[in-house]
Amino acid sequence: PGELLLLTELCGGGDLMHHVEGQRKFTAGDAAAYFSDACAAIARCHAVSVAHRDVKPENMLVAFDGRRRARVRLSDFGSACVFAPGDRYAADAGSPFWSSPEAWALDYDHRGDVYSVGVVLLVLVDGMLGGDEVRALHGGGLAGLVDYRARFYRDRPPGLSAAPGPLRDLLEGLLAPE
Repeated sequence: PGELLLLTELCGGGDLMHHVEGQRKFTAGDAAAYFSDACAAIARCHAVSVAHRDVKPENMLVAFDGRRRARVRLSDFGSACVFAPGDRYAADAGSPFWSSPEAWALDYDHRGDVYSVGVVLLVLVDGMLGGDEVRALHGGGLAGLVDYRARFYRDRPPGLSAAPGPLRDLLEGLLAPE
């Protein structure tokens, strides 16, 4: 009585951050599979009016299916809350690196989960971001990050500026401020 118990499959692959640290960048196929799983989990949460509010690789567990294909499962609902249409949050929840600019300003809604999964996708395809890169991203979206890198990292390979159009369009949409 009064307890909530969750029963999940074994996620023997650890958290996704462990894989990010070990691999730096992922193939497009692996990134797409992890991103698809994360989006499905967030869509399911939002369909039942739950905002996760702390979407990040540390909260994505890696499980293996019968064919040894890695799948991602969303975990750690400690910051989650039930929402109603139009609800806005002024509480500090989640991890700043992965949070939307609106969450930083303490005026956000459940769509912050979508922004966060966009940051996860960005890290999967382009590698971890430095502190100044995170500020550029949060201040100006994907275009702000690309511009920052063009100004301060002239020796860096083209990366995002040379990303295929559909990937870049997806990232721009996910990382756009509300």
